[in-house]
Amino acid sequence: MRTHLTLLLALTGLIGCSSDELIALPPPPAQPPCQESVLLAISPELSATSNLLLVVDRSGSMNTDSRWEEMQSAVKTITRELEDSVAFGLMLFPAAGLNTCGPGRVGVEPSLHNANAIARELEQWSPLGGTPTALSLKQAGDYLLRTFDTGPHYLLLATDGWPGCNGNLNPQTCPCPPEAVCGIISDNCLDDVRTASTVLQLREQGVYTFVVGIPGTEEITDLLDAMAVAGGTAVNGHHYPVTNEAELIGALRSITADLIPCVYDLDAPVMTPQWVEVRIDGNTIPRDSTRQNGWALLDADRLALFGQACETMRDGSAHQLEAYIDCDPERP
Repeated sequence: MRTHLTLLLALTGLIGCSSDELIALPPPPAQPPCQESVLLAISPELSATSNLLLVVDRSGSMNTDSRWEEMQSAVKTITRELEDSVAFGLMLFPAAGLNTCGPGRVGVEPSLHNANAIARELEQWSPLGGTPTALSLKQAGDYLLRTFDTGPHYLLLATDGWPGCNGNLNPQTCPCPPEAVCGIISDNCLDDVRTASTVLQLREQGVYTFVVGIPGTEEITDLLDAMAVAGGTAVNGHHYPVTNEAELIGALRSITADLIPCVYDLDAPVMTPQWVEVRIDGNTIPRDSTRQNGWALLDADRLALFGQACETMRDGSAHQLEAYIDCDPERP
């Protein structure tokens, strides 16, 4: 289900503006300021919308079991549900080409309503190559900082492999992943220090990194935890470990829930907020001029949710948000 954001407003009474919800309002008119209601689209405020770039591992080990299929399914599910509220983008790594350690390239630029574009990008590629995690995260973070003037900025790393592809490591002394050959191939070494340092450097520049470890990362949980801490997204000091598709979907829901905005732009000003009613999933939300628990107009064309109303929108499920001017002439 998509999050549907619709606002029913009057055809009349929509001129002028109120600069602050706390300003004393005139007494409600004896009759509603309209004869019938009309739809008016609303959308998440640009400055409140999060850019979330999914950095998804498509290395050769993703062919194991059903990892790639489950990853595709989980990403498609979450982006379909929340594409109206979160600006999703997608980078697959390694990039296509002869260089199996080449860093990923952004295939889908972060934007609202991107679910179909992300699905097509996922279906275009198959697992192949190494795991250039540090290089790809650096590329992804630099892309967000270079492309978007306003934040917040987030990366979501989903991986099954040990970070590698660091030709500067000593292949004879480095930690070596199980079943890998590192004696003369430094790209196969565990690139732990550089990867964690990259995440920390991005965090210092304002890019947060979520870390999801799918099956295949059981022996590097300490590294993934350290990356989540460095990225400013750890939960009780840990990353998000998952063992199956259902848990992966749950982790993605949990991560994206806190990114749902609670401030929305209206495409026309509201002169008479005392006649406006706001509902979430059909339940009426109270107007609260103290901005503690309910809804309020920040400006004539900006609506915000506070307290439990905002928490409901961010509980990890898709919700229907509606607001309208009550034009019922029987209203007291």
